[in-house]
Order: sequence, then structure tokens, then C-alpha cells
Amino acid sequence: MSLYVSVVVPVWNGQEYIDSCLTALLAQEYEPIEVIVVDNGSADASTEIVRRFVPDISLIENERNLGFAGGVNVGLRAAAGEILVLLNQDTVVQPGWIAAIVEAFLSDDSVGIVGCKSLYPDGSTLQHAGGFVRQDDAFAYHIGQGEEDKGQYEVLVDADFVTGAAFAIHRRVFDKLGGFDDQFYPGFYEETDYCWQARQAGFRVVYQPDAVLYHHETTSLPDHSYARVAAFHRNRVRFVLRHWDAVALDRFVEAEQQAIVETLWVDDAIARGRAYWHNRLCLAEFLRQRRENPLLGEPLTEGQLRQAGENLQMLRQQAHRRISMLLREEVEPFSPQGFTPENSERTQKEASGAATPVGIAQVQKEALTQIREALQRIAQTHVLHEHKFVSLVPIVGPLIAAFRSLWLSVATRWYVLPVLRQQSRVNAEVLTLLTQTIQLVKALSNSVTEDHSVMEEHESVTKDHERRLRTSEQHVRVLDRQVRNLTGLDDRMYQILGDDDAATVELLEAFLARYEHSAINGGE
Repeated sequence: MSLYVSVVVPVWNGQEYIDSCLTALLAQEYEPIEVIVVDNGSADASTEIVRRFVPDISLIENERNLGFAGGVNVGLRAAAGEILVLLNQDTVVQPGWIAAIVEAFLSDDSVGIVGCKSLYPDGSTLQHAGGFVRQDDAFAYHIGQGEEDKGQYEVLVDADFVTGAAFAIHRRVFDKLGGFDDQFYPGFYEETDYCWQARQAGFRVVYQPDAVLYHHETTSLPDHSYARVAAFHRNRVRFVLRHWDAVALDRFVEAEQQAIVETLWVDDAIARGRAYWHNRLCLAEFLRQRRENPLLGEPLTEGQLRQAGENLQMLRQQAHRRISMLLREEVEPFSPQGFTPENSERTQKEASGAATPVGIAQVQKEALTQIREALQRIAQTHVLHEHKFVSLVPIVGPLIAAFRSLWLSVATRWYVLPVLRQQSRVNAEVLTLLTQTIQLVKALSNSVTEDHSVMEEHESVTKDHERRLRTSEQHVRVLDRQVRNLTGLDDRMYQILGDDDAATVELLEAFLARYEHSAINGGE
């Protein structure tokens, strides 16, 4: 039995890989199949290369980069197949790849998503044989990554998730879940989020070892770039807030606290701090999503939501303290005095979470001062002068020095002097460049300080609004009790007066209305 397969290939600046990707894909001996390439606003020759494969493939061109999720959603909406396969631009599928995917779906009607065996380009080192998510901090791991492929993962098995590099979805899963959440931009955890929902809906997520491909990996973001780390942590926290229950959220906070203390990389600490802040601002959105989508985590109560916000703020502050300490460790070795007991004690206090008045701006100021002093020393010595000979030999010392000077003048002076002048010019240019660099760094430092001040001001305003909201809630509860008391008094007075004394009843209603108005307006 053959199922109609649609393969969607998102492309962004993939001119180095897309030709081999499409060539291997179109060489698959399987029918019926359609191939849809979605270009995410590439600035290189990717679209020109793809057009060579038309009409064997269809090309959709986005005006801008929509990220992985946004790009594949465009392709999925255009796809007609019963099996929808997402394939990265930097992959090379092996013979029988599509047939193996279809076989996995036909083996069990409950199979909703199928992943593949992914090897590094050497063809023997495993990159992915299914994946699992660590329960405390939601780090996603690829099973078998880095191992030599010796046939140890040759059984079709269920997995927490499978990599989006080669991700097959049955049409009935897509009809129920729709597209990917494009807020996981530009990548990371969108496929994990999708697998989580599919399993919640009762579908199996499986790894198919017979569907093999080679994957270069990380061609859209540099392997160790800050942008990559920032996207990873931001989307990891987003995934947790969409799916984890209250108990798991508490466990996540504990794991994050420990990870912040142990991180040795400034960029990692900065990325974590920004991830906490970004997702704290989105808490209301996550609450709405969890209420509307039964495939996400159970809705959080008001108290649980408030606790999540406070925990994210606490983690952000802890990350900032860690950043300050790591920056100081990088700056201090350039100081002539080195580490002092005072500095050591201050660092220990920060490591233990104690508050400190010395923040990132202060560390930057100290570093700039040290660099400025170094530049002053360079400015005083950057011009090289001709060597003056001196001799300490008694009586004949001046004659020796004069002879050496004469010999230098005859032998090498006319060669050395031009070299000295040339080196002096180079030193002057370097000094100018360093001076301009320090001015630029100072400007950037001021900008960072201003941004930090603005963020602190926003935090203060947010806390003030929260305080006013709690006060308003208390006033509403007081007024509600007063209205209930007045309603009870109204009923009792009607019983006492009866229905005959209409004038008295009218007077009482006017009195009650005036009293209620006075209570609502604070007794005015």
C-alpha cells in the first residue's frame, strides 16, 4: 500500500547544501510523492539553485525569514499528502528513506509521528536515534549522539521526541494539532512541543532506524554563537511553561538555580537571564494557551501563575549576579594589584546569592579604567628612538661608547633608522585604533547601563501596578461584603414594614441608594 507523501524542505541561505539535498530526495524510488521547497528569504543563490529542479519540485518564496516553524507551516498548508515530511536543507537522504517512513506508519494505526536515524557526514557516527527530555531542566538529548553506528539502535521504538531535521507527520495528527508554534523562533523545541502534544492526543512518536540520512547540522546558526544559546534557553523555558505542571515547575526552578551557580560561560548566564525575563512577560499568554488547548499542561491557578512569575524574576536576578562575578573573574587578572582579600570575599558573597552593590556597570567601569591606563603607557613609549651607547669602564668608557656609536653609524644605522620610523608609525596607528575602540566600548557600556536602568524602572512600575491591583482587589471584597449586608438589611426592613407603607418603603430605598453610593466613593 502506497501513501501519498509530501516532503517540505525549508531553505534559508543553503546554497552549499540544497543541491545535494534535492538530488538525493528526487532519487528516491517511491511514488506518489511531491516536494515543496519553502525559501525563507535567502540572500544567497539558494532560490536560483532550487529553480533548476522545477517542475520536479514546487517552490514557495517567503519575503522574510519566518524561522523553522513559520517556514514549514507555509509548506504544510500547501501540501496534499497523507504523510507530511519535514526535511532540513543540509541533509542527504539514503536509498529507501521514504519507503521506510511509510512502513512505520502502516505498522500501527496509532503511530502519528516518525523520526529517522541521522548520521554525521562521515556516514558512521550517530547524531540522532530518537530523543528524550530530561525531567528536571527540560534539556533535550539525542539518543546515541557521537557513538559509532554499530547497529545498536536498529529497533523501531517510541521516543519523547524526534528531531525536526527529518520529521514525518500523519495527516490525522496535522488535522488535530495544526501547524507548529511559530513563537519558537528561529528554532529549538518546536518539534519537541509538537511531539508532546501528539502524545497527549494519544498518538505514538517513534524512531524508525531503517530511514537513514546524513545531516551536517547547525547550518542556520553558528554552533557556539550567542544567538544559538539565547534561542535554545528562551525556547526551552517556553516549552516548560507550556507543558510542565506545578510540581515539575518547582523541580525546574531548583535545577535552574544549580545550573546558574555552576555555569562558567558569560554568554550562557546572559542567555538564561534574558530567557527568564522574556518568558515572564509571556505568562498571561501561556495561561490562556493552557486553558484553551487541552493538549498542553493543565491550567495554572492564579496562585501558581503568580509563583511562576516570582520564580522567573528570582532566577533572572541570580543570573545577573552570576554574570557580574564571571565578568569580574575575566577582568581582575589585568589589574596590577590582582585579586585582593576584599575582592575574594565579595566574589564569595555573590556566589552564595548575597546582594552586592557592585553590578555589571561597575565591573565595566573598572575594566575601562585599566585599559585607559594601559593606553597611556603605550602612548608614552610608542615612538622608538635610536639606542644611546654607554660604557661603565673607567677612564676609557666614553671612548668605547663613542667607538660603538661610530661603528653602528657605519655598519647598520642607515638600515635600522628607517625600520625604527616604520615601527613607530605602526605603533601610532595601533594606538589610534585602540583609543577609538575604547571610546566605542565606553559608548556601548553606557548603552547597556541605560538599558539596565530602563529594565529596572519597568520592574518597579510592574511591582507598583501589582501592588495597586492587590489593593483594588481588597477594596472590591470589602464593597462586596457591604453590598451583601445592605441587601440583607433591605429584605428585613421590607418584612417589618410590609407592603402597605409605600411612602416609607420609597424613603428607605432612597436612603439605601445614598448609603451605597457613599460606600463606593469612599465615604464622600
